[in-house]
Amino acid sequence: MPYKCPLAEKACRERNKAINRERRLERYKNDPSNYQINNLKARYNVTKEVATALYMRSQGSCDCCGDAWGGEGAKHHVDHCHTTGGVRGVLCYSCNKALGHARESTERLRAIADYIERTSYV
Repeated sequence: MPYKCPLAEKACRERNKAINRERRLERYKNDPSNYQINNLKARYNVTKEVATALYMRSQGSCDCCGDAWGGEGAKHHVDHCHTTGGVRGVLCYSCNKALGHARESTERLRAIADYIERTSYV
């Protein structure tokens, strides 16, 4: 087996990472919505039709709280079930984090809401 220099391999990997990153950014700049739809297909095995319908249904706002995603570059997140992998909707950062921290438990989320409603400030 011929000798392979690990430093040369690492440099090659790093160069390829940078090239691929530039290509991804260029594709995103050229057509952000198509890039997002293709990302949905790759990550969640969702067809372009379903992905387009998800974004059209949300109309630029969170499916959970209704807040607008904001200006250009504002993050929105695809909500999916971690058990089945099924896609539920498109959420803002805060709602997506809240669901994750509650471990997608409706009982936990109801308990949190009950706590907020019954608790007064000290």
